[in-house]
Amino acid sequence: MKKVYKTRLIIAIIVLLLAILGIYGVFYSVEIFDIQILPLLQRCIVDFSIIALSLLTGIIILTVLFGRIYCSVICPLGIIQELISILFFD
Repeated sequence: MKKVYKTRLIIAIIVLLLAILGIYGVFYSVEIFDIQILPLLQRCIVDFSIIALSLLTGIIILTVLFGRIYCSVICPLGIIQELISILFFD
């Protein structure tokens, strides 16, 4: 189980770094923010995008199957909360 936790933490740190670099304009950040729930929902409603709908469905299925995997690995705010929890409460 420790190996899974370390892998999840490494992926979360990479996603967080990509989000920070995207916010600061180091690269075109639309791709990293396309996997966030609200932008995907907006693209489904406004653009009628099949790709956005399939990504949103995939995220929902992953969340149903694995619990809070979205919040602790993909969502930048959830990653920050997870890191604060590790640093100050473990």
